[in-house]
Order: sequence, then structure tokens, then C-alpha cells
Amino acid sequence: MLVRTAYERADRERRLLIESIETLPCHLAVFAPDGTLVAWNSSYQELHREAFAAATGPLSYADLMRVAAKRTLPPEQVEADVAARLARHFGQKTSSFERLYPDGRWMRASKHRLTSGYVAGFALDITDMKERERILAASEARYRALVDTASVGIWHLDQLGQTLFANGRLTAMFGGLPADLAESCLRPLSETSGGPFGFAPNREVEAIVERQGEATIYLLVSCSQWLGEEDRRSCVLTLLDITPLKLAQARLEYQADHDSLTGVGNRMRFNSRLSAALSATTGCTLLLLDLDHFKTVNDTFGHGTGDMLLCHAASRMRAAVRDHDQVFRLGGDEFAVLINGTDLSAAETAAARLVAVLNEPYVLGGHKIYLSSSIGIAHAPIDAATVEGLARAADLALYAAKRAGRNGSVRYDVVTSADHPAALV
Repeated sequence: MLVRTAYERADRERRLLIESIETLPCHLAVFAPDGTLVAWNSSYQELHREAFAAATGPLSYADLMRVAAKRTLPPEQVEADVAARLARHFGQKTSSFERLYPDGRWMRASKHRLTSGYVAGFALDITDMKERERILAASEARYRALVDTASVGIWHLDQLGQTLFANGRLTAMFGGLPADLAESCLRPLSETSGGPFGFAPNREVEAIVERQGEATIYLLVSCSQWLGEEDRRSCVLTLLDITPLKLAQARLEYQADHDSLTGVGNRMRFNSRLSAALSATTGCTLLLLDLDHFKTVNDTFGHGTGDMLLCHAASRMRAAVRDHDQVFRLGGDEFAVLINGTDLSAAETAAARLVAVLNEPYVLGGHKIYLSSSIGIAHAPIDAATVEGLARAADLALYAAKRAGRNGSVRYDVVTSADHPAALV
């Protein structure tokens, strides 16, 4: 009775084991020490159905591998492949590998040598996983292509400013990444707060990179929020190099308010700076200047020589005044000099110096040319307090200088005392 009960329990356990093996989500095969197939589940038989269908007796590991190799390899490579598989089967205690079958399925196989000398093999269908890996790899390739070909630098940094990732555009932008670039060299041009490295999150902020011995780089920076846990934070910066745009903008701004021939300020700049000077409390003096008989130079030597003379005259004017005083060309041979400050005597000294330096001979195209200048002087706020009023006062003084014989300067108060009883406002 006890023997019968033990037998029934063993038979029940055997049947449960067989049923469990059949329901495994993998292929199972057990080989005897000589390589003979001794146990397998139905899915393994389905995997090698061609070999099972052709078998007339017990199947060996070599039989199964030869049939599989013939399906996937050229005839001349079959035996070498079978030999390599047999060497691995009999020579290794454990092995694991992946294999692509002719029908497109991928298997991950694992073999283990048991203490009895038998070999248990498992093969799991990983076709779906391989397809997901393929899709993920394609997605990552697309992402990498987008990131590396983007026109902006993309920079992933930890909270210490160390680089976690940088795309090709970023490294090309800086010729490599200095270790301290984020914290010490990259500086916002406007006040920002609440974000990584002084940049407000999710905003575009202009910034500059200043490194010793290198040209300043202008950037448009956008910064993400801090990412990750508190002790492992990171952020992503995107950086657009706007240096060419800034340089072009500076050139346009310069061209807009500078005379294209002489390089000094033009009339628009004159009006702007004079208005600013009159709004300040420091006072200013305006000198209006004409080159005497300049038309004769154009008529005698040509307009090319006349243009060169204007350039030389403007250069002399800049050299004759203080650094914070300003020279403008209003048109033709008419210039203006804005002298900052309330010291009228300093302005009159500057006018005398201008007359002297402009009276020196010019050597142009092999010709020595002599030219004098006439200057009208008006002081704010004594003579006038508006742009139009001060310009009118200086203009009246200029014509008084011309009537007086040219090659000199005249103060507006002389004009008012002689010809005009009231000062301009």
C-alpha cells in the first residue's frame, strides 16, 4: 500500500512536471552526455520540425544543428558551423547566445551541463524584444541626427556645471568645452533668477561668453527647469550663436548714424547727441564749422581729392578735441563739434585749436592744398536751451565769422549784441 501510494505520488509529480514544461514560454531540450536528445517540449519540436520529420531514430545534437545550418548557410560552411556548435556544446559547462532563424525569429539560447553529465538547453523567443530594440535604435538614431545637425548648441549639465552631454554644434561653437564655461564664462546680459546658472527657466535670454584672448561670443540661451532628484540635479541649455547677427546689427547701427565718407557722426547722430547733452545738467557748447572755399578744391582738383580732404579734415578735428567731445559731419563741408561741460573758455580754446590745425597744408595726390575754416560758437543754456535754438545760434555765429573774413571763430553773444537783441530759446 505504501509503495503504491509513493508510486502514485511520483507519477502525479511526473505528470505535473511534464505539463509545466509544456507550458513554459521557452523551448526546452535535454541531451545525454553523448549528445542524444532525450527530452524536449512540444515548442522545441516545432522549432526543429524539419529535423524531427526526417528522423528515423533518436535525434542527436549534431543532427539538429546540421539541419538548421543547412537552412541558413552555404553548403561549404555547414560542417564547419556544426563542428563549432558541437565544440561549444560538449566543451562548455554553460553558454548563452542569440540566434536569428531563417523565418525571421530571434532566439536567446542558454545551455547548462548538469551534474549527471546531461545538458539542458533553453531557448526563448526574443523576436518582439529585438523588434522593440530595432525601433528604439532607429528612434535614437533619428534623435541623434536631429540633435547633432541642429543649428543650436544643446548642452546637458549637472548642478556643478559638468558636462553630461554636448552635441556637435556646441563643441564646434566653442572649439571644445572649457570646464568652467557654464559657471564663470557664460554670463546673462539681463537680470534673471530662479534657474540653473543664473538663467530663468523656459525663457530666452541673451548672454555672452568672454574668454581671455578670444573674441566675445553672443548667444541666445534657453534653459530648462532643474531635472532629477535634489542631489542629482541637471538641466539642459540650448545656445544659439547670434554673434554674426550682433555684429551685423552693430554695423547697421554704425552706418545709420555715422558719415560713410569720414567716419564721424552724421546729422541723425548729431541731433540725438545734442538733444541728450541739452537734457543733462552739465551744459555744452556747439561749434558749427565750414571749410572756407572748399568748392574751389573740388573744381580745381576733382571730387576725389575733395573727398580725401574731407577725410583728412575730419581726422584732424577728432585729434584736436578731447576724447569725450564729439565731431559730426552735417553735409558737404559743414561739420559740428559738441563740447561737453560748462567751461566756455575751454570750448573757445578748442575752436581756436581747430582753426589752427585745419589751416595747416594738406598734401593730397602730389598737391599741397591750403584751406581755412570758419566756426560759429553757441553755448547752452546761456545762448539757447533747445536743439533748434542752439543750432540756430551757432549758425548765426558761423555766418558772422564768414562776414568777418573767415579763418576764425565768433561767439554767438557777439552776434546778439551787434545784430540781434534777444537770445534764442
